[in-house]
Amino acid sequence: MAISNPRGFVIQTLWSPNRSRQIPWIKKKVFLAHHTGNGVTLASLGSVINWFMSTNSGVSADFVVDRNGTIVRMVPRGWIGWHAGICTWRGAPYRLYNHLSVGVELVNDGSGHDPYPQIQLEAMAYVYAVCQAESPTLRYPRRHGDVAIPLGRKVDPAGLGIEEIYTAIHNHQPEVLLG
Repeated sequence: MAISNPRGFVIQTLWSPNRSRQIPWIKKKVFLAHHTGNGVTLASLGSVINWFMSTNSGVSADFVVDRNGTIVRMVPRGWIGWHAGICTWRGAPYRLYNHLSVGVELVNDGSGHDPYPQIQLEAMAYVYAVCQAESPTLRYPRRHGDVAIPLGRKVDPAGLGIEEIYTAIHNHQPEVLLG
């Protein structure tokens, strides 16, 4: 698989303490998209990083993608971020969803009316390709709101449909495999 990077995206690293060791027999399968805001205010890249670096928050995501295409990896390969909670896998509740998924936070206010800039979607597609190169079993882009239990518990990423996620990946990383 070739990873396309015409924009020259660079993945910065800053390791969150909010992570656990990956269970070796559970393979990453899901690329789980989130938004950072609360539906009213925008959580900026800096505020999200600070929150994920705080042990008081108890949460993290594998990657954060800013509106300008800046990418920060917060959980190293072989570890799990704490971003999903209980979600569905193959139609049934799955408590170890964090082990099954890579979480990517898209900086957005979460109102459903805040557009996701093209460069942010390109950066997200680049992250998907990198993750799939690291974990070839990763094939399923999903929205947190579509898999969180109970249904309606989460709405993220508000304003970004699954079709738009697939289109961004297909347009900017045409050699990756989608589920």
